[in-house]
Amino acid sequence: MEEAVRSLLPLTPNITKLSLRNYSSSVNDSSEPDYRVGLLLEVDRDSSAPRFCKRLEELDLSGGDVPDELLAELMEFRKSTLKRIIRENPGMAHVEELPFEVLSTIFALLFGILKEQHKHPADSYAFELLQVLLVCTRWNSVASKTPSLWTLAHVGTDQGSVARASRTVARSGNLPLDINFQSLRDDVSDFDCAVATLKVLSPHASRWRSLSLPCFVPTLVESISSLGLPNLVDLVLVPRSARDASAEYSYNVIRIRAPNLQTLLSQCPSGVFFGLKRPRLKSLEAREVSGSDYWLWVLFGAGQDTLQELVIRAEGRRLSLAEHSPFVDHNGKETSHKRLSALRTLEVAGGSFLDWRCIWFAEMPSLKHLIIEVGAFPDVNAEADSLPPFETLESISITKKTSFSMRAAVRFLLARTPNITKLSLKDYSLPVDDGGKPDWRVSVLLEEELDSSTPLFCKRLEELDLSGGGIPRSVLGELMDFREPVIKRVLGLNPGPKPSSS
Repeated sequence: MEEAVRSLLPLTPNITKLSLRNYSSSVNDSSEPDYRVGLLLEVDRDSSAPRFCKRLEELDLSGGDVPDELLAELMEFRKSTLKRIIRENPGMAHVEELPFEVLSTIFALLFGILKEQHKHPADSYAFELLQVLLVCTRWNSVASKTPSLWTLAHVGTDQGSVARASRTVARSGNLPLDINFQSLRDDVSDFDCAVATLKVLSPHASRWRSLSLPCFVPTLVESISSLGLPNLVDLVLVPRSARDASAEYSYNVIRIRAPNLQTLLSQCPSGVFFGLKRPRLKSLEAREVSGSDYWLWVLFGAGQDTLQELVIRAEGRRLSLAEHSPFVDHNGKETSHKRLSALRTLEVAGGSFLDWRCIWFAEMPSLKHLIIEVGAFPDVNAEADSLPPFETLESISITKKTSFSMRAAVRFLLARTPNITKLSLKDYSLPVDDGGKPDWRVSVLLEEELDSSTPLFCKRLEELDLSGGGIPRSVLGELMDFREPVIKRVLGLNPGPKPSSS
């Protein structure tokens, strides 16, 4: 294109920016001068000034490989006007010019984002980086030398499990480790590779930060019970598959030596004990429990000042917290009263029935959010009358899945929660089209004070969810008008799918 460019430049005497990119030139071709530089070095016949583009301020010569000495000569020749020369090397992508430290930081940040997208650190997020790490040899090399990318040990029953664990230990430096056994299935009879992998990881037990442990592999449970896990902060106990949910578990008790544990998610009916050094949990989620499980009350006692989030679920059966053992504090001493001073969120779910003690089995002076999923609540009785006002509560969510009437119980509860701003009353037992029959939830929220036209319940209510059933728009409009100007949002036009009872 040399002749074409030579013909065009005399016709554009006033340009200040010029881009002549030539990606057909060889990057390492130093045998022939670059025609673009030759043109721009040509001298006017009547002076020593440039022949073309006398006002040129910015020049882009990307493509090829213009030697530095030629660029210096060009800058010197045009120094009166030229301010900048851009030279992009097409033989190397921009990211390849980044130093090791920068690439390593980028990979570490990406890995951190993937980890944040999972609720539990033991979830398998490592494989999501494969597409990035397999881009080229250099990226793979940088990733292999970035310890934060190798903190997850994903244990399986395959032959490569031991090798993966060895790489994790070798490449992770001294960083904390996340140990994940969740890929194990209870329809597999050969766990030899998983046991061999555990032997590789056991010498580094002091570095374990999180653990996902299946309850149905006795050899693993025994081996881990003998380990000291001083820095473990997250523990997930994985159940059998749904197909074998009713099968008898191999272990009735799981023992873990983790005195500094902060988060426990137990999806198994097995009891969990931590020896004399009981952890002071911040978050506890226990499924497949009855409410009277001794190990639960031991953890309640140890976490009286630290437990912030508590989830108790008795799937398919009655949940009762009325009869229980006393709290036992962090030092193993029984306490004179039961108090969870830091608890902010309480979620209880019973497949069939809850009693009132489920929401007030201990003092909870900081409770902000109450979540209830239930088939039926008991009648308002003497036990209910002993409940104090829940003045600290900001939100209540109640999900009802059976036709059992809960109107009286809900009225009773709302009368004791005067300061809530968010209320969710989901009733999936209601038909979508009930032929105009009044919705019990709406009628409760439309009740007025005797001496005024103000709402009887939830005077500070700002957000309301009435999902389930089919409430007409006109009724929702009436509810909005009645609760103005405080109410801001009402959901309930679209009942959505009925959830499963599991």
